[in-house]
Amino acid sequence: MMDVLALALQCDMTRVVTFMLGAWESEYFYNFLNVGGDHHSVSHHVGQAEQLRELEAIDRWEVEQYAYLATRLKSMTEGGSTVLDNSAMLFGSDVSDGDSHSYENMPTIVAGRLGSAITPGRHIKASGEHPAANLLLSLLRGHGVTDTKFGNSTSALNLKA
Repeated sequence: MMDVLALALQCDMTRVVTFMLGAWESEYFYNFLNVGGDHHSVSHHVGQAEQLRELEAIDRWEVEQYAYLATRLKSMTEGGSTVLDNSAMLFGSDVSDGDSHSYENMPTIVAGRLGSAITPGRHIKASGEHPAANLLLSLLRGHGVTDTKFGNSTSALNLKA
């Protein structure tokens, strides 16, 4: 599926792709990762070492899929740059910790340069209210959208250093 997404972007069949590896309450079993429970049950680890190991295996696999797509887009030329250079890839989760259902410090990865709207290779700790909405507002601005709000955003983040 990652190859199909990459080709659709390279061929300019689309400029927007949404791909979900699993729903928030996924009961998918990752047998190929030696995980004994389904994703949702494993995410309610209660601090148990084996479930934490299994959750780490699932998380690592999901990030590897993201990295694979980013690498594919980086290998595809588009004008004088790459498809990844002209894109923004957002990877995240609906919670930061499935056990507590916490929304604090939600891990999010953004790859690509979005033309020149993003300076990659940095860690940005978004603080204040509604950092996820602020990030989405920032990505919209990188696409040239001039709206001043997105959802409950309070301000755009500086994605260009």
